[in-house]
Amino acid sequence: MTSVLDQIQNNPNGAAYFNGTMCPLISDGDCKFEDRARQMIKAGVVNGYSLQELGDLYYEQMEALVGALCRICGDQKYNGYNVTAWCKEIQMTQAEAMTLWYLNVRALLILGKIEDNDKFGMMFNTQVRTSE
Repeated sequence: MTSVLDQIQNNPNGAAYFNGTMCPLISDGDCKFEDRARQMIKAGVVNGYSLQELGDLYYEQMEALVGALCRICGDQKYNGYNVTAWCKEIQMTQAEAMTLWYLNVRALLILGKIEDNDKFGMMFNTQVRTSE
């Protein structure tokens, strides 16, 4: 089995964390999540949402995604079965779930709703996350 560090080595997307939980899906191509998150925020503002409302929406979506993942996986490691069950639970394909997770984490960082630290944000290359 490939380790997280192996999966994100030289991966421009890195790994996205929310409240200490890493997205169970990692893309191996450059998905330009930073640019797409900025576009997502801009579209929200154009459609009449304040930055505060957008940040709250993205945060609530992340709480729902992480909550569903934790209910499905419990204290098990991610595997094909429980990731498939999670996607079924949230009614998304794996690509949709990964995209929403990464875009929301990026948007929350841009909006200053979360800080890039040991529990939230992005991990690239050989950074090491620690938990307390």
